[in-house]
Amino acid sequence: MLPNETKFTKRCQNSFCCEFEYSFSVKIINVPRYYYALVVFNGTRNFDGFTGIEIKEIVGFSTCAVVACTTDSPKSCGQRNTSLEVAHDWHKLDVAGYFSNRDDEQFFSMPNTLDLSIMPFDVKEFEFEEKNEDVK
Repeated sequence: MLPNETKFTKRCQNSFCCEFEYSFSVKIINVPRYYYALVVFNGTRNFDGFTGIEIKEIVGFSTCAVVACTTDSPKSCGQRNTSLEVAHDWHKLDVAGYFSNRDDEQFFSMPNTLDLSIMPFDVKEFEFEEKNEDVK
């Protein structure tokens, strides 16, 4: 990818799709560095034991995400490695998901942002927009 070149890609899991528009430049070459993966998930998840609160229900869960990986293997995504460099400058990162919002379902959407220290982004560092549209 050329510096500042904007890329667009659409990724789907079954009928659930996410669109990613992004541009970045590599600021440090030839050093061990993080890789990034575009992630789409639409399924169920059991949160029991995850939060320390006993939750017995399995919930539907849909997400569009960009995650850091320690290698170019998907199995390394979500792992931390303090010896790796942050070698990318992100110029643009837009993520769009088209979520089902049927009247008979409990539904909410929210952004989930974390920096490399696993702290949320400051609200001035990102925008979140929710639209209710019929998508065919």
